[in-house]
Amino acid sequence: MDTSGLPTWDELTIAEREVLACAAQTSGMLTGAFGIWPDPPADLGSMERLDWVDRQLAPLLSFVRNGWIEVRHTPDAASDAFTVIPLDGLRSALADPAVRYEGDDWGVGVGCIFTHTGLAVWRGGWSTAWSSRLNFG
Repeated sequence: MDTSGLPTWDELTIAEREVLACAAQTSGMLTGAFGIWPDPPADLGSMERLDWVDRQLAPLLSFVRNGWIEVRHTPDAASDAFTVIPLDGLRSALADPAVRYEGDDWGVGVGCIFTHTGLAVWRGGWSTAWSSRLNFG
């Protein structure tokens, strides 16, 4: 895959990097107790909640639009079943507390994973940049 037109790792925002690293992980959770995104404050009205969700979704949308990341809703910790959330349904799904899952069970809520195309993009350069920054020295 030709990755010459992609932004370099350093050109990505911190939020975009977090989403990519999340998709590279086994759990890949965006929401829930082990997700990378905090829950919206409980006192938000419906429009304020949508604004909150819009800010969280911003770094993810281009990756989903390009077909590099798939967003999944996993409703139950006792099952591997999931539903793919399409691009046009992300905003309403993430605004719904039942879909987001604001509880404590591992693996329940909304997660992301690389598609085959996205995995090729990730392996085409971003993963090397990400890995080079992980050190314990």
